[in-house]
Amino acid sequence: MAVVITYQHPMSDPTLHVPPTAVQAEDQVTALIEAADGDVAAAVVHNMTIPAEDLSRGFPWVVLEPLFALNGTEAALASWIVAAKDANSVTLAKTNAGGSGTKAGPTVRVHILHPHTIGR
Repeated sequence: MAVVITYQHPMSDPTLHVPPTAVQAEDQVTALIEAADGDVAAAVVHNMTIPAEDLSRGFPWVVLEPLFALNGTEAALASWIVAAKDANSVTLAKTNAGGSGTKAGPTVRVHILHPHTIGR
């Protein structure tokens, strides 16, 4: 199974698995990541065109939200970290792949945030 990225926000139809355009993305993109044990990375396209100066300051902010397993009582075993950021995407890497393919559905939700300059 290849990595499946389901864009949830700001998409009007997240079933298409298509990244938002630059106009849609504005300041936040949210996506679900589903991967098999053998998948080691996922590139989430945000299309925010982050300037180099903001990248050097640590933007965009990336929030990883681990999701529960199917029975809802235990966290999924796959662990993700932010491996790289560029102007239009964030690359995630798995540090623990075991168990990621045993669950149908996503193991992590990623929120990519680029705060407005007024807020920083």
